[in-house]
Amino acid sequence: MRFRSLAMIPLFALPWGASAQDLFDAEAIHTIQIQFAEGNWDQLLDSMALAYTGTGTGEGRLLGRVTVDGETYDSCGVRYKGNSTYNPLQGKNPLNIDLNEVLAQDHHGTDKIKLANGGADPSMVRELTFYELARNYMHAPRASYVKVWINGDYKGLYVNTEDIGNEFLDAHFGESDGACFKCDPRSFVVYGDNSNLAWSRDRMAYDPLYDMKSPNGLAALQDLTYQLEFVAPTIDQHLDVDRTLWYHALSNVFVHLDSYYAFAHNYYLYKDKNARWNPILWDVNMAFGGLVFDGLLPLPQRTVDLAHLHPFHLALSLDYRPFLGRILLQPLYARAYMAHYRTLQEEMLNSGAYLQRAAHWHALIDTVMQYEPYPLFPYAMFQVNVNDDVGS
Repeated sequence: MRFRSLAMIPLFALPWGASAQDLFDAEAIHTIQIQFAEGNWDQLLDSMALAYTGTGTGEGRLLGRVTVDGETYDSCGVRYKGNSTYNPLQGKNPLNIDLNEVLAQDHHGTDKIKLANGGADPSMVRELTFYELARNYMHAPRASYVKVWINGDYKGLYVNTEDIGNEFLDAHFGESDGACFKCDPRSFVVYGDNSNLAWSRDRMAYDPLYDMKSPNGLAALQDLTYQLEFVAPTIDQHLDVDRTLWYHALSNVFVHLDSYYAFAHNYYLYKDKNARWNPILWDVNMAFGGLVFDGLLPLPQRTVDLAHLHPFHLALSLDYRPFLGRILLQPLYARAYMAHYRTLQEEMLNSGAYLQRAAHWHALIDTVMQYEPYPLFPYAMFQVNVNDDVGS
């Protein structure tokens, strides 16, 4: 596979501002040590992952003691996570840790820790860079770097991404009681509708396509898709259209195709106290052209094709991608989208400061990446992938 350079298009800068605290202090490299009583912990985690047939890799958890930046928590639940980034044959798999599995406990407000292994990102900076950019315009999680040991075996550097749970929702919306979905189907279909927000008469048809994180919400989600299908001119009564337009503009400008574009997945929806749905960015390790499939044309696409992705790509695919097409079909929303697009061009694409941020993260982790015990990519690829394509 060929891994595109982050510099395939000239990029930018904002006032980067807010600093995170504790485990989400992005200027530090954190540490997590996991200790299982079972010596065959890897086999047990693999068995749980392989027994689960949905997306997200596994539901069962193995209990262990977890030490986060020197603070220890007992009886934590651990499982492997991820779809394409998980492989039972590799030594560094993505992890999902629930500190609250048995005991009521959290690490400075964080009870679920989600660790990505850098799969599909030789540069190891895509997630921190894109999340930081996106948070200036829409709801998106924080991220940081973490070194991980399991039963004393150093596994390498991971990206820690903020869980879209109660803590995140409370911080962004002032409450966390609304309907919430992770938009990922149980069975993933290339060229399929997947979690595309198409309307269906059958409410239960939504169940396998959207992972409900709240006690209920299928009826409300069905109503949102009905509004998109039949009453799109007044969709602003049911959807935060502005945040949605930022989501689509960011995905297009930064070529984040492993999202709503290519597979109609990898995003969250939350219905806030004003009864409006909000998109939340998620899983951006293939941003900046890391995925060469745009949901329409067969693989592969060249770097130049990705860099010149049309601003209204898939906007006429009303049934295939209604969350994009039916909104941009409205002239007012199309103009607002292009205004956002121009803002991103002016603020981000013209000064190259995003590359400065990428270079900052790259320098922060360079020494650590030289000593990866289970590297997914050679160190030489890490060295150059910010500016150069790598791979076959």
